[in-house]
Amino acid sequence: MFGLHDKKEPVITGFREPVEANGIKLSDDFFVHIDLDKLDSISKIQKETDPDTYKAKWRKKIVEKLFLYNIRIFDNQRLESVNLDYISDYIGDKRVLDMRLADKETLTRMAARKVANIFYYGEGDLNNPSVDATIAMILYIRNGYNKKDFWNNFKKELVLGLKELLENNDSLQIKDQLLANPIHEKDTTIMNLMKNIKEHAKYYTDDSFIIFDYEIADFIDPERKKYSDKEINQALGQYVLIVGDFIVRGLPKEKIFKYTSPKFLYMQSLDTCTYNAASNLKDVLFNDKCIESKINNDISEGLAVYRKNGKSEMDFWKNTCRQIIYLYEKGWL
Repeated sequence: MFGLHDKKEPVITGFREPVEANGIKLSDDFFVHIDLDKLDSISKIQKETDPDTYKAKWRKKIVEKLFLYNIRIFDNQRLESVNLDYISDYIGDKRVLDMRLADKETLTRMAARKVANIFYYGEGDLNNPSVDATIAMILYIRNGYNKKDFWNNFKKELVLGLKELLENNDSLQIKDQLLANPIHEKDTTIMNLMKNIKEHAKYYTDDSFIIFDYEIADFIDPERKKYSDKEINQALGQYVLIVGDFIVRGLPKEKIFKYTSPKFLYMQSLDTCTYNAASNLKDVLFNDKCIESKINNDISEGLAVYRKNGKSEMDFWKNTCRQIIYLYEKGWL
């Protein structure tokens, strides 16, 4: 499991790669500068609010490039770009369901909040927020910024969303700016992470776990280079998993002391597993590629440890979110 340099390990797409790749595929026609006259025409076609309120909302943004899209009935509610040269022709066209604008800040916030919701509740599909993130990133670039600017703001908004969830113990306010998806389904290639983790967590049986004690701690980490005294003491008396290279479900106690390379043995306790899960979620979000077995196994181990110790899945995900915030505040996210 920890043989991360094995070239035969299957790799899969994380969050960042399809966001950046799909952004390149989007038509230039979606990204526009509008003037007051064109905004007036759009306000008469959109169905978000009344025309005056809509114009007041977007008037301050006409100096920026914005994402402009239209939905037509015969396009099965897929987004299409708008030809601004003929914008007045859309007014009164009954085939038009709606026409909207979207800006980089709001799309970034929505993408980050959707990801925060997925991590907080442990369910949802990362392909959904990747669409908002894709368009937001290209808007950053077309307004003179770079990808790093987008990802830095995405991280900041993600952490703000997680903090809001943890403090309010409730769902975030998420109001979509996008009414449909301009990205083809075949290009949404992010793994179904949360579903995979729940499925993997079912594979751990009572035999996978042991009660942690000093004898095991001294064997797997005699010099306390892997774990601090605090982490060791916190784990004492807990059900933990002892895992290592090529170990899929955890070692029973009688086999731990027969293991030839204890330096490659690791503990998944209530405290260490959430940091480990947060580190893996960071890799999913920001690495180009992920090793599927490592991601699924590492995070599902933590979920299984929480279940075995009588803790809820929500406890696991909340504490994992706290560790994501910790990584960000340390500059490690």
